[in-house]
Amino acid sequence: MKDNTPASSPERWIIYGANGYTGELIAREAVKRGHHPILAGRSLEKVQSLAAELGLQSLAFSLEDKSSAVQHISGSSLVLNCAGPFS
Repeated sequence: MKDNTPASSPERWIIYGANGYTGELIAREAVKRGHHPILAGRSLEKVQSLAAELGLQSLAFSLEDKSSAVQHISGSSLVLNCAGPFS
C-alpha cells in the first residue's frame, strides 16, 4: 500500500535537474502526493515550462558556481540532485 500522505509541514525542498527524464518523473510523482518542490536546473526556460504546468516555483543556477548554488539552496531541508550526464 502506498503512503500518499504529504509531509506534515511545508518544507522547502528542491529538485535540481527537474527538466531531465528522472527529475521530471519525480516532480510529477511529488505533486501527485501533495508535495510542492521547487524545480531547478541550469536553464530557467526549461524548468519554468514544467514548473508552470505543475503549478510550482522554479529556479535557475549552476552547481559549478558554488556561491550561487549555496545561495539558492540555503534554507532548504532537501536538495534532490537529478542532474547528470545520462545517455
